Amino acid sequence: MTSKLNINIAGSVLDASGYGQFTRGFVKEWVKKDADITITPITLDADKAELGQDGKLCQSLIGSARNPDANIVFMVPTLFEKYKLKTKNIGFTMFEASRVPDVWVDPCNKMDAIFVPSVWNANNFKESGVKVPIRVVQPGIELPPMALKKSDIFTFYSIFQWTARKNPLGLIKAFWVAFSGRDDVQLILKTYGRNKSLSENQLIMQEIAKLK
Repeated sequence: MTSKLNINIAGSVLDASGYGQFTRGFVKEWVKKDADITITPITLDADKAELGQDGKLCQSLIGSARNPDANIVFMVPTLFEKYKLKTKNIGFTMFEASRVPDVWVDPCNKMDAIFVPSVWNANNFKESGVKVPIRVVQPGIELPPMALKKSDIFTFYSIFQWTARKNPLGLIKAFWVAFSGRDDVQLILKTYGRNKSLSENQLIMQEIAKLK
């Protein structure tokens, strides 16, 4: 008889963010596999949202880790050290560019392994100097069923925080270069700046207006 796998997960499971969403999904799948899960919450988002059953599940698992077999930290590498435990420590992270920031390399190399969501990420982390084992692990994202509506307009949709790392102006420039006002296309952005205030929204609209 094999014993349960005991895993501590450190992550923003109570935040309405991308990291929060895929960490909650990861927790749910491990619970389905009958793993013994404890959670160390990391709070980065001041705005709280209704997170449904996955959020309630994560809330119920918050507590002190009981000699876990592994500790997985779902976060940017600069915060890895703060959440390490006396066990195998694995960082689950990602980056959107072909090189990761220099300040990420050392924290990654101080972990026992790194999980990333794609082969492209794995290659970029290796080429940036990450020497510890890197494994490609699918993030825990379960898409709800969607009813597609017929439309004469082809829609592009992008979700991100309005920061230079996400290159929002590059996206908008590419859209305007590729299409004219006569094309039946539209670009919808779901975004926010440093926070979700009206003043931040206005700054974003001003940047778009200047670009146009």
